[in-house]
Amino acid sequence: MTGQPDDRSVRKARLLIFVVAYEAESTLEKVLERVPDSVFDHDTEILVIDDSSADRTFEIGWHSSRASRHRITVLRNPENQGYGGNQKIGYRYAIRHGFDAVVLLHGDGQYAPECTPKLIAPLLDGSADAVLGSRMLVPGVARRGRVRPLGIGSWRLGVFNTTDLRRSPG
Repeated sequence: MTGQPDDRSVRKARLLIFVVAYEAESTLEKVLERVPDSVFDHDTEILVIDDSSADRTFEIGWHSSRASRHRITVLRNPENQGYGGNQKIGYRYAIRHGFDAVVLLHGDGQYAPECTPKLIAPLLDGSADAVLGSRMLVPGVARRGRVRPLGIGSWRLGVFNTTDLRRSPG
C-alpha cells in the first residue's frame, strides 16, 4: 500500500450531454453556448443528433463543434427517427462509449442547460440513480426553458425497468 489513490478513485465521471435537434438552426448554437463550463470539470462530451432536418441544423452543430474548446460530436440521421428513435440512438451511444450519466437537452432550448450542474450532482455523488427535471412545475416557466429538479433521494430505475442497460443487446 503506497498511500496513493488508485485510478478508480481519481477517475473523472464520464458525462454525456445529449442534444436532440430537429429544425433547430435558429436555436442550437445558443443552446450549446449555454452549457455551463463547470460540467466540463468532468469527462464530458456533447452529442448532437440532427434528426434529418431540412434546415441548417446539422451545419450549425458542426460549425459549433469546430469553434468550441469542448468535445462536441454531431451526427445526422439520414431519415427522421422521431423523438423516441433519437433517444434510443443517444442512449445506445452513451452505453457503447461508457458514460456514467446522460443529460438530455433539446436543440430548441426548451430545457435549460444552465440547470445541468444541479441536476447531475445527485447522480455523481451517488445519492440518486436518476434525476428528472420538469419545466412544468412553475406556471409560465415552460416557455422560458427552465427546468426544476424533481424530488430528493434515490429513484431506482429497476422499479420500472428490470433491464440493465449495460447488458442490452446493441
